[in-house]
Amino acid sequence: MDVDAFLVWGEGREGRWELRDGQPVVMSPEHASHVLTKYAAQKALDSGLLRAGLPCRMFPDGMTVRITARTAYEPHALVVCPAPPLDAIEIPNPIIVVEVRRRARRRTIMGSSSTAISPCRALRTTSFSTPTGGS
Repeated sequence: MDVDAFLVWGEGREGRWELRDGQPVVMSPEHASHVLTKYAAQKALDSGLLRAGLPCRMFPDGMTVRITARTAYEPHALVVCPAPPLDAIEIPNPIIVVEVRRRARRRTIMGSSSTAISPCRALRTTSFSTPTGGS
């Protein structure tokens, strides 16, 4: 499946999904520590954009970023300039992408999404790890 077909397939589908090498993959539930770490990153980005008065928008999880023709991820936060229309489901040119890594899965994620995201142009990636005890 390519990303265009995935976006059509996923509309109205329950749960959160990513496309990895042409295969839809459901995203797993998250622990509170992981969610709070994501929120802290999202809040910091948003307040920084507001302070700077930039014509950019921060999006929390939910927006799709196309990596290749057959891979699309849903990062934990991203920044795009200028802000897209409110009916957008895909962000083609984010300038910042944040991925909060789960400590237990750090090696797996570092080998997949960090490497996969690198083809995006003008992209700054930031990653955080959840506090000890979270997953």
